[in-house]
Amino acid sequence: MTTPSPDDFDLCDLEELKQKGSLVFQFRAPGIGPHEIALFWNGENVYSLDNSCPHLFAALASGRIEGRTVICPSHAAVFDLATGECLDRFAEDTEAYKAEVRGSRVWVHAPGEEHIIKS
Repeated sequence: MTTPSPDDFDLCDLEELKQKGSLVFQFRAPGIGPHEIALFWNGENVYSLDNSCPHLFAALASGRIEGRTVICPSHAAVFDLATGECLDRFAEDTEAYKAEVRGSRVWVHAPGEEHIIKS
């Protein structure tokens, strides 16, 4: 994901993500409509998931980050930050997006989606 495409979105400064641990951004997906994509920093890498737990729709960005996982704040389902897979099979998997650091900025690859910038 090193060459920007229309599906790549510059979302935030890496230092801001490191300070907060997770950040949420508004997107619109074809056929789905508005939804949130969350960025996560686990102390080593950046990751990106759909922000909604498929079980009770809790905001995963409010969950606890442990290693390469995030734990749902509503019922403790464990999701792999790189793949979106629910590791304990308590819930369905969630969507994972490619995220990378370019310079000091964090980018996410969200094919066919539109980033909704609130003013």
